[in-house]
Amino acid sequence: MHTFNEKQIQEALNRPFPDYVNNLRYRNGKLQKDCYIRGVLGEIFIRDILDSYGFITKSNENNDDNTDRDLLIYGLNIRSSQILFQKEIKIEIKTSLIPYNGFNYINEGDIKIYKKTNDFKNDIYWDFGIQIYFHKYRIPWEERIQNIYETNQDQKELLKLYSTLNFDLFWISRQNAIFANSLSLDKIWYHANKVYWRCPIIECNRNFYEFIIGLLNGIIDTQCQEISMLKNYILSNNTK
Repeated sequence: MHTFNEKQIQEALNRPFPDYVNNLRYRNGKLQKDCYIRGVLGEIFIRDILDSYGFITKSNENNDDNTDRDLLIYGLNIRSSQILFQKEIKIEIKTSLIPYNGFNYINEGDIKIYKKTNDFKNDIYWDFGIQIYFHKYRIPWEERIQNIYETNQDQKELLKLYSTLNFDLFWISRQNAIFANSLSLDKIWYHANKVYWRCPIIECNRNFYEFIIGLLNGIIDTQCQEISMLKNYILSNNTK
C-alpha cells in the first residue's frame, strides 16, 4: 500500500487545471478538478520513484487526445555517464476510486484502456500501463470534495483530505496486456457512457520494483545489442 507525501500533494494542487480534459466531460467542474488532481498525484508518485533510480522523465500531458496521464522515460543517469534513449519508453497512468462497497478491484477491476478502434493493439500506444486504485469509495469521497469547494474551505483542507489517500498500484507491459485481453471471454466493458477494453487487474503485477528491474533489464539488452552491432561493424570493415 502506498501514500503521497505533502510535497507531492502540494505540487498537484498547484498544477494549473487545463481546459481540454476530454475524459472528464461527464463530471461537474468540482469533480473534474478532483479527478485531474488524483491523476496528477499518480503521475508525480511514479515520476519520483523513477527519478530516484536515475531515470530521466517528463510529463506528456498534452498527448494526442488529452485524456490520459502519460510519463515518458527518455534516459538514465548512471554513475559514469548519462544514457539517452533513441525511443522514449511510454507509460500511461490511470487512477480509480472504488465504485461501491463490496467491489474487489483485484478480481473485478481492469486497467482502463479506452476502446477507440476495433483493434485492441491500435488502442495501446504505451509500453507500460499502470492502474492505481485508491482505497476510497467514490460517492463519499466526491461528496466530501464538493463540500470543501462549496463552502470555500481553505486549501489546507484539500491537502489534508488528499493526505488520507492510500492506494495500490498495478502495472502491465503492452505485450502482456494484449495477451491478457486475448484470454478474456468478454473483450470489452462499459462504464459511464464509455467503452473499455478488458485488461484484468488480476493479470497485472503489483510489485513496482519488479517494474524497475524490468526497465533496467530492457535497457541493458538494448545497449548490449547496439554495442554488439557496432563491434561487428568494426570487425567486418577491418577484415576487408
